[in-house]
Amino acid sequence: GLSPATKYYYRPTVSNEFGTFAPDSINEITTPPAPGLWEYRPTGTEATLLNIDLEPGSNFGLTVGVGGNIRRTFDGGYTWDSVAAFTTSTLFGVHVPWYNTAVVAGSGNLLRRTTNGGMSWYQPTTPYPTTGPSWTEMSFLNDWEGLVAGSGGVVLKTTDAGETWTPLAPVSGISFRSVQMVSSLTYVAGASTGQVSVTHDGGITWNTQLVGSAIRQDAVVFFNDQVGVVGSPFDNVIYRTVDGGATWNAITLPLPLGLGVRRGSYDQSGTGYLAAIDGTVFISTDLGATWQASPTGFSGVIYAVRPQAPGLVYAAGDFGTVFVRDSRPSDVTMY
Repeated sequence: GLSPATKYYYRPTVSNEFGTFAPDSINEITTPPAPGLWEYRPTGTEATLLNIDLEPGSNFGLTVGVGGNIRRTFDGGYTWDSVAAFTTSTLFGVHVPWYNTAVVAGSGNLLRRTTNGGMSWYQPTTPYPTTGPSWTEMSFLNDWEGLVAGSGGVVLKTTDAGETWTPLAPVSGISFRSVQMVSSLTYVAGASTGQVSVTHDGGITWNTQLVGSAIRQDAVVFFNDQVGVVGSPFDNVIYRTVDGGATWNAITLPLPLGLGVRRGSYDQSGTGYLAAIDGTVFISTDLGATWQASPTGFSGVIYAVRPQAPGLVYAAGDFGTVFVRDSRPSDVTMY
């Protein structure tokens, strides 16, 4: 039989009583990917990894986590080496815009940037040069535009790939656990007490409401300005909106009661991903209306899932675990 996720090129032939003829044209067919193909990639650490990002064009990437642990790859995640620790703070966010350049964010007002692959790090320009919030997640719309959110309802914005950060209007009385820059004007952030804050004017004003019960919202996946989902690590019910966060409907995931999701993301094709507490990654191809389980084979927590291109997805979690799911078509020529 044909291999999954493979593009085949073939030249049809016609046989009759006069012989066999092959036209000059070459046809192609792509077989569908095999479901749930996750490959384990050792990172050389047993530290909990909380986020991951790779730059597909160069295959350079970082994964970050507890205790200031940073692991680095130059070959798309096949092999990883260590980056000299510059902090013991927990690192929650990482963004890799291009080769050798990255921004990381973490607890204790930690924002750092490197332009030499992690050999050295410096503090970018922020409103908090000494003390400030603990940063719990970063989200970038593209290489240049991004957000970082944290305690005290504080959100900062960058338009130069993390070199400088400016404050948006804060949301008082809550602390953020998650954030997504959906577009240049629409941002969504989830709080530690179950609220979801949405802005459609670039952070000048926020609409904040409790979504579900008062359980923290660690996962935000918005597919466009109007449609998205939020979820908690302590609840198998996620909530979906189709009107930009004005109203929300419950969706129950096939997870044990009390287990939920940690982080979410989506790729350029509109496929959404949620990282679950039980080692499962949930995948949606219909803007979050339905979700299919894709088990990694790992029984620990998957803390982050990050697609780098349609069909190429990375996940990171407990015990230094990194998984890769590559369902992109490969080329095979047949004559």
